[in-house]
Amino acid sequence: MELDRASLLAVLQRLDKPGDLVTAALASPVIAHLARAPLLWTRFLSEHYGLHLEGPGLSSVDLQAVFARMAAARSTTKPSALRFLAAYTDGGTDGGEDELHYWAE
Repeated sequence: MELDRASLLAVLQRLDKPGDLVTAALASPVIAHLARAPLLWTRFLSEHYGLHLEGPGLSSVDLQAVFARMAAARSTTKPSALRFLAAYTDGGTDGGEDELHYWAE
């Protein structure tokens, strides 16, 4: 008996740790492909690094590789000051506090 891709993806979404997802990817080529889905890695990037990613180009980004690079950088670098320009805005939609987003450059 085989699970369809949607069911396998639902199972992978229930894994709590990035390492568990990487380990599951070793089970088969199909699971390895599904385990790279941005849907899975956006959650881990949000939980571990506070990154909330969205946008039309997100599906073309290898978020597993982004997570791995960030994890490697965290283990080898000391905290330092970071300077950037940012705005906390509703984007001009007058949506109030429910529509606020943080934009940084």
